[in-house]
Amino acid sequence: MNDVEDQLEAWEELMNKAEKGEKVFAPKAKSTKAKKRKSSSPQRSRKRQKRTKDTDSDLNDFIDDGDDDSASTDGDEDNASDKEVDEADQVPLMEDRISSKITELRATKKEARCQRTELEAKIKDLQKQITEVEQAQQKIEEEISRDCIEGRNGYSKGAIQQDFASGIKELDQELAEEADEENFNPENEIRDYDEVARSLSVFCVSSRGYQKLKGRLTKDPDVPGFKAVEETEIPQLQEHFRKLTETGRTETCKRFLINFGQLLNSMTLWASSDGRGMNMSKDQKEKEAKFLKKCLADLQKRLDKLVSTVAQDLSEAFDDNIYDKYPAAIAAAVQEAVVTCANWGAPRGDGDYCWVTYKAIYRRDGNYSNGQGPHDWNTALSEPMIKHLAGGWERMFSRCNQAIFSSFATESKKTLHKFHKEVSKRARKSGAAIAGLPMLKQQINACEAILKDLGIITKEVVNTEQKEINRTFVPVITKAMHEAYQICTDEAGPGSYMCMKSAMNSHVATARSAMFQDSTAHLDGLAEKVETIMADKADEVFIAVKRDYTQVLGEGKSYAEGEIMPRWERMMRKDALKIIEGAEGKFERLVQDIEDEDEDLLMDTQEAVASTATDTPSEN
Repeated sequence: MNDVEDQLEAWEELMNKAEKGEKVFAPKAKSTKAKKRKSSSPQRSRKRQKRTKDTDSDLNDFIDDGDDDSASTDGDEDNASDKEVDEADQVPLMEDRISSKITELRATKKEARCQRTELEAKIKDLQKQITEVEQAQQKIEEEISRDCIEGRNGYSKGAIQQDFASGIKELDQELAEEADEENFNPENEIRDYDEVARSLSVFCVSSRGYQKLKGRLTKDPDVPGFKAVEETEIPQLQEHFRKLTETGRTETCKRFLINFGQLLNSMTLWASSDGRGMNMSKDQKEKEAKFLKKCLADLQKRLDKLVSTVAQDLSEAFDDNIYDKYPAAIAAAVQEAVVTCANWGAPRGDGDYCWVTYKAIYRRDGNYSNGQGPHDWNTALSEPMIKHLAGGWERMFSRCNQAIFSSFATESKKTLHKFHKEVSKRARKSGAAIAGLPMLKQQINACEAILKDLGIITKEVVNTEQKEINRTFVPVITKAMHEAYQICTDEAGPGSYMCMKSAMNSHVATARSAMFQDSTAHLDGLAEKVETIMADKADEVFIAVKRDYTQVLGEGKSYAEGEIMPRWERMMRKDALKIIEGAEGKFERLVQDIEDEDEDLLMDTQEAVASTATDTPSEN
């Protein structure tokens, strides 16, 4: 197209000259002779420079200048001779020939323009197809990535869950074998391990994908395989963590409401009293007060006995499941310690520790990671002992612990209701303050819930303590090994590697019994701590029961015959009673407001869904 335009412009110029009467000739094609001559000149110059590179530089410059002038002169002479030959051979053009050529070029130009238009349209169409193909390819790649991610996640979740179930099954078999080795049958499954595997929540998350879909990491490329935030499983993990705290938060709220209700009932009993006491003679009042004191003393003894029983049961469970296994566990760790330490200093083909790695582990108190992976010598020393304790540890804190505190909740409930039954039976028989018995019954129910909650709280304390104790085995061994690590770190000079190995072997052989024995001492005192916590709370419950029952049935504050309570005190109790009675209505309104908010939220959601369903067809 450009060549045709250039030719048309040249012929139109010839037409203008011909119309002016000038002699014109047909334009010739551009010759490449001069270009070839120009391209050959630098080669000749480079060859000449190569032949004369050892001569004087000034002489080289003089020779190069002469070559350039001669080359330029030769070029001019060639161009002049070519021009003279062309003009001699060509015939002058006539106007009709020029006009015919112009018409031909214009037709050619028009045809070329049409072809270019067609080609541009085809190029646009092809570019559009290429874009569509690239988008389809990208979509296919995303689908492939998504399928791969889903397959990988599904396999990983299943493998992790099965591994978890296998570990639980192994522990159950160990416990069953220890309980009854003669009748132990490994083919009998103690529990449904498929259900155990499904009970473990596993999440395969992508933090980068989540951040990218949330509009962060704008400079990073897109993470393939994720279209929605839910596909990264981060929201599901967040919801799982929220649900993990629901039980604790619910128990905390219940605990507050129970304590608050107990306080309101106690204040109601106090505010309802007018100070006149029971309508009895002095002797009858003394008998009833004496009976109540006897019942309260029995209640206190029973509660103290329940707490002591829990502590005793815990101590026995510790002995059976953990303390009795300490000697065998310690002996196994002591026996393996020397072998384990010897393997650290074994030849390179066996121990796989070069001198640099050996030194680095010592400098970091036995815990170091490199390209070969993590190296934790302290954990390696404690592993034989922990393996021997694992079965009994799991039985103690997963089963015995639960049974002991469940029994406490059951027995404390029986004790409280037995006390109330005895006192209420005596009150109905004597006709003393029968109107206050329903309120006292509510107080007993509140105390029952408090003691049940006490068992749950104490169980959580025990579980928290056992987790901390379980983490202390390795730190105690690390502390005991610190001296050897420091000695090996200070070694330097010829033969230091051998001295390091010798010092480590000697220290382990000397300190192994003491350090393993010390690592098992942290469980001591846990039963006494539990007893103290439960005794303090049980005493608080007893004091509350004694206060309320004494207020209603015993020797509460009363006035002599003929005396009445001062007006200011009567008015104060009356106002307090109004406030207490209005508390229940406030709680009802609070619950109603929450329910209304939930209903409004549900209605708004339903309306939004209905609106989306209605608008969708019109958009399509």
